[in-house]
Amino acid sequence: MSFTFDQKIDNFTELLIKSAEKLGCRFIQDSGEGHDLETDTLYLEDVSGWLVPIDIPNNEAKKTSFTDLLNGKRQTPVSM
Repeated sequence: MSFTFDQKIDNFTELLIKSAEKLGCRFIQDSGEGHDLETDTLYLEDVSGWLVPIDIPNNEAKKTSFTDLLNGKRQTPVSM
């Protein structure tokens, strides 16, 4: 079976999602960093973003520092 480029990206995205879920988190991707690699089934790239516990809403996730998350603390969301 041959995969299209879009299918290879989708496969990589699914791999990121499942890996984060195994840690009880979700991954909020910010950007691709390059350093790409293409295989028969995946198009991989270094990506940056946030690994956030599943119970934290998206709007709070980016306002909470990684250190606070590790210490079990969360900032109160701020209206902008």
